[in-house]
Amino acid sequence: MHHTRHRVLKTMLLGGLLGGFLLLPHYVPLLEQVFPQMQRPVLSGAFERIEHPTLLPGTFLSKAYPRKKEAWLKQESPLTPLFVRAKNELDFRLFHHLNNHRFVLGRDSFFFSKKYLESATGKNYLGRQRLLQGARALKSFCERLKGMGIPCLVVNPPSKFRQMPDKAPAHYADFPVDSTNWNTLNFLLDSLGVPRLPLDFLLRPYRGEIATYPQMGLHWNYLGLTLMADSLRHFLERRFGLCLPALSWEIEWKTHIELRN
Repeated sequence: MHHTRHRVLKTMLLGGLLGGFLLLPHYVPLLEQVFPQMQRPVLSGAFERIEHPTLLPGTFLSKAYPRKKEAWLKQESPLTPLFVRAKNELDFRLFHHLNNHRFVLGRDSFFFSKKYLESATGKNYLGRQRLLQGARALKSFCERLKGMGIPCLVVNPPSKFRQMPDKAPAHYADFPVDSTNWNTLNFLLDSLGVPRLPLDFLLRPYRGEIATYPQMGLHWNYLGLTLMADSLRHFLERRFGLCLPALSWEIEWKTHIELRN
């Protein structure tokens, strides 16, 4: 009798755990409503949203509807953000793998865009003649705007790799760089007299120690954006005689995460 009751209790406990797991998608949203601090942020990034499929005779017979319905249910599940982030985190922590074919993992867990790396090392160099055509087109466009009384300025910022090549994967960091689209285009723009904002200061960390690009992002952090805005304001005032509002800012370098992300 005692063993039978013990077995029944174990069965009920196992059934309760299994049922609780199967009902997880239903009661987790209710818990989030009661406890807002439990709410998970919506997934963001480059992915294609799946619209709810319409059930038609043709789509059902061709098995298109069941496939799209399954994909839509996976997308709309309240647990999808949790499991997607958990898988990405495990792949990165355990295997140093990024689930994004457009990114590569550099040294010290620094992220880089493969496209930007190809450009910064000159592996996708377009050639001087083609870049000259683009520079002349920009010159013609700026002259047309000037005739309309509209100032024109070309902003061609350097990529993250140019400030921290030592953090890039060895294949790119040790690649012998000859000509790049960025250097050649800037040279051609200057030779043609096209107004261009010089952003060479972004090739070095601020004050020699504070990076203006984040570890796990591609574009400027808040500090880099602030420096860019301040430089743009000064340049426009000097070049075009404009009177712009002053930009007042200060930096306190401790462990502020906003300076790294």
